[in-house]
Amino acid sequence: MGTSHEGDQTEHLRRTVVADSMTPVTRTLGLFALLGATALLVSCNGSPTKTVVPPVDTTSLGDALRLLHEAGLRAQIDSFKSLPGGIGLEGAGVGDQDPEPGTRVRTGSVVRLTMVSSPIPSPAILKRHPAFVTVPDLVGLTWPEAEGKLTGLWPKIDTIAPLPADKSDRGLDAFVVTKQSFEPGSRVPYMGVRIPNGVNLNPSTIELEIGVR
Repeated sequence: MGTSHEGDQTEHLRRTVVADSMTPVTRTLGLFALLGATALLVSCNGSPTKTVVPPVDTTSLGDALRLLHEAGLRAQIDSFKSLPGGIGLEGAGVGDQDPEPGTRVRTGSVVRLTMVSSPIPSPAILKRHPAFVTVPDLVGLTWPEAEGKLTGLWPKIDTIAPLPADKSDRGLDAFVVTKQSFEPGSRVPYMGVRIPNGVNLNPSTIELEIGVR
């Protein structure tokens, strides 16, 4: 009986030693297996590391920002030209881009845009409209917000702040009105207003300065 009991203790001790000696190995192999599965999951389901630069060198600023954002890229604009009367910020023209269209780059890369002057549009002569318009308070509004309040006014954007790459994901919402020529609440002739002696082709132009936030 004593020999059998001692044998059981010896076998138990051997199994304990073997189990303890294998535990670090098992854990290490398990960790490697987990990391490998995680890497495979990221590779299969994660965002692609490369993307193709879309052609935006003949588009408007609004379309260029949208297309680059959809491609997983960021835009950077170092300077703007003054826009002629009647051209909104979304109508600013892109003349060149770097990298060129079709280039494969890493997702999140920066595409530098060079802006050009846009053509001057003809003022629209409406058949029915008020004789005057009350100037809204535009300072502090994003460009899309301000544009919605410009009915009857002819915007002329003289100064536009550069667009850094870390702001481009916001699109035109990154641009904000910082200054306007007419005082809020003042009344000015409606854009292209009809008058008894003919048509006024000199619209009320509100000059704006645009910043980035």
